[in-house]
Amino acid sequence: MNSFFAEKWQRVFFLFFLAFFLACQSGSPGRNDSRVGMEATDFVVSALEAEGPQRLSDHQGEVILLDFWGVNCPPCRRSLPEIAALHEEFDGAFTLISMNVDGPSHRLETRDFLDARDIDHDVLLDNGRASNTYNVSSIPMVVIIDQQWRIARVFRGYTSPELLRAALHEVINGEEIISTR
Repeated sequence: MNSFFAEKWQRVFFLFFLAFFLACQSGSPGRNDSRVGMEATDFVVSALEAEGPQRLSDHQGEVILLDFWGVNCPPCRRSLPEIAALHEEFDGAFTLISMNVDGPSHRLETRDFLDARDIDHDVLLDNGRASNTYNVSSIPMVVIIDQQWRIARVFRGYTSPELLRAALHEVINGEEIISTR
């Protein structure tokens, strides 16, 4: 008799967890983050190749795709070349800011990682400021900023190129970005 009740409670718990998970995933992709609609925040970091400080605000007025990633992150290894291909596909319609969260002390490891994958776009090295500013709690994480310097979309975890493409089209075309929260 006890095993019957135990199985029943396990099923109830599973269904509750499934319903909760699906509820958290509902809504417009990328719009469910509390920062959507807020003003973007500037930061200063160093670049893998370029000299001098690099500021996010140097690109104010442009659509920006800010991609947080790390060398030892399997989903990042998958998304990085896909995002680079999207950047080429959009032919300058947005600025790609590729933010390596491993930091300046991993410069050589980052360069080797990119070279091994034939990825040649500019990469910034986060010193912790950018990740803290944008509340990066897991990677990969993509933040899309619109021309008005507002956070338009936030994607946590691996995001398919199709979903990013659709979000970029919406933001580039100036579609409404109001948060669903």
